[in-house]
Amino acid sequence: MNRTPAMAQSHSKTRSGLNGLESYASCPVCRAPGITKTLQDYDYEYGEEKSRAMINIQLPVSECSACGFTFLDHEAEKVKHNALCRHFGVLRPDEIRDIRRIHKMSRAAFARATKLSEASLHRWENGLSIQTQANDQYLRLLRHTENMSHLNSVHRSSNANTANHRPADPSDH
Repeated sequence: MNRTPAMAQSHSKTRSGLNGLESYASCPVCRAPGITKTLQDYDYEYGEEKSRAMINIQLPVSECSACGFTFLDHEAEKVKHNALCRHFGVLRPDEIRDIRRIHKMSRAAFARATKLSEASLHRWENGLSIQTQANDQYLRLLRHTENMSHLNSVHRSSNANTANHRPADPSDH
C-alpha cells in the first residue's frame, strides 16, 4: 500500500518541480534568475473518505522573483516525504538504505535475500513511495545482523532442499 498525499486545494498555485530532482538556480518557467526560498506551512490530505486525515508540514517553497511562479524542489520533496514517514511511524529512505549498507549488500542482492522486490526497494530508498507497516516491520527486523544471518541460512537451506528434491525428469522413464 503506497500512500501518496494530495496537496490541499488552498495551495493550488504551488507545483512540484518537474520530476522532483532539480535544484533550481533559475525559474523552470521563465528561466529568470532570482529564486528565493521561504518556509511555508502546507496541509496535505491522505487516506480515503472516512479515514482521510490532514498533516501540516513546513516546507521550503521556491519562488521566482520575476514571474512569481512557486514550486517545490527536491529539498522540499525530501522534507515532505520525511515528515510523512515520521507521521506514519515508518523508516525514512536514508534509514532503509542504511540497513542494506550495514549488510554490505547491493539493492539486487538485498532483494534476493529478503524476497522484497528490487523496484519496491528503489521506490522506498528514493522517497517515491512509502512502505506498508508490515514491510516496515520486516525492514526493522533486518537491521539486526543476526536476523539477516538467520534469513540467509534459511535461504541456503531452502536452495539445498530444492536441489536435492527435484521432481523426476519424465524422460528418465
